[in-house]
Amino acid sequence: MLKRKSRRFFLFIGFSFFVSSLYIAYAQEDASKEQIEKQSKDIEIQIESLVTSLQEKQNKVSQLTEDIETSKKLYRETERKIIDQEKIVESRRLQAKDRLREIQIRDEVNDILYILLSSESITDFFERYHLMAQLQDAANSRLTSAQQSFKDLQRLKAEHKDQIIQLNAQKKELEEETVRLSEQKEVLSEKIASNSDYLDKLAEEKYRKQLELTEMFEKMMQEQKQVTVAQVTTQSVQENKEKPAETTTQTQQTTQVSTAENTFVGRTLTVHATAYSYNEPGLTHHTKMGIDLRINPKVIAVDPSVIPLGSYVYIPNFGVYLAADVGSAIKGNKIDIHMVSVEDAIKFGRQNITVTILKDKP
Repeated sequence: MLKRKSRRFFLFIGFSFFVSSLYIAYAQEDASKEQIEKQSKDIEIQIESLVTSLQEKQNKVSQLTEDIETSKKLYRETERKIIDQEKIVESRRLQAKDRLREIQIRDEVNDILYILLSSESITDFFERYHLMAQLQDAANSRLTSAQQSFKDLQRLKAEHKDQIIQLNAQKKELEEETVRLSEQKEVLSEKIASNSDYLDKLAEEKYRKQLELTEMFEKMMQEQKQVTVAQVTTQSVQENKEKPAETTTQTQQTTQVSTAENTFVGRTLTVHATAYSYNEPGLTHHTKMGIDLRINPKVIAVDPSVIPLGSYVYIPNFGVYLAADVGSAIKGNKIDIHMVSVEDAIKFGRQNITVTILKDKP
């Protein structure tokens, strides 16, 4: 008996230490998870901003490309006009040259002098001279105008060329900025993927620890049951020795319950049952024993003095549940059945049912 009690004591100490360590680890994991989720959310906001900037810069690049093509088109049109204007200047220069040659050949200088000298008066002389000067100025003006147009087109061509150079430089700068933003977006996306992998590993590690806790608790409760059975047996033997004349003895009945798939053996108990869900506002998804209801939802809350924590309980129409939680209102022959759906918990309401506290783990 002493050996069994020592074993129970050390098992309880080990279990308590493990539970404490597990809760500390849970708290650290939850803090780490919250920090990583916040970081991922901030990164997603940065990515959205980068995507917006990328779209704006791509639109600007498209607009610059259109502007460059327009400038190139104007540049080519100006080149054609320059060629045409150059031909006009050359044509008018040749006309002026031919006119001078014609004057020399026909001796028109003497004719001009004759026209001027044959004036009837001074007024007539100046009128004739003015008319002849206008004719000469008109010829010179045509040549000068053609030359000026040629120079203007040359200047316009140079302006178009400078504009094309500037637009290409702006386009190159925007394209480089777009590449930089795309690389930055890729880095942030990889960071989010890395955070997601880390969160998955945290969940896996938490699940593994949860299983270890459950196995250790079941082992401890099995040991407790064995000790309890031994104590009850010893007590019954002593009572029988002390009260041999009594015909009735207060003992626990063992009942066999059969379903379509299984047969369960254990102690039956009529209880007042209610239902709850961890999805209800204000409730946590961890039980008194540290069970994660998101992973192991088949749990009931009990009064440990009536149904020991760690016991497996068969509930008609629901199956086998683990007694792994407690509640301030769960006293005496009362149980609170966990259900994932809040709606199912509400529909269950309050019922008086007979459950079976299983003798062995199913």
